[in-house]
Amino acid sequence: MYDRRTLKQRDLFVLKEAVYKACFPMDRQFLDFKDVEIDIFARSGRVSKANRTFSLELLISENRSGVFAAE
Repeated sequence: MYDRRTLKQRDLFVLKEAVYKACFPMDRQFLDFKDVEIDIFARSGRVSKANRTFSLELLISENRSGVFAAE
């Protein structure tokens, strides 16, 4: 379970979207929101449907955020 601050900032959505965008070109599978599991503390995203795990880096500045996802 994540705290409200994390969910408020939409970090979870941004991380899931990054994993989806990294996975789709490799497998050409459409994923639902529930198909991507994020572990913020381990900095990883898992797509069990495609049997792939991605390393994540969430970068937040004063007015922007970005994510890097790599298998």
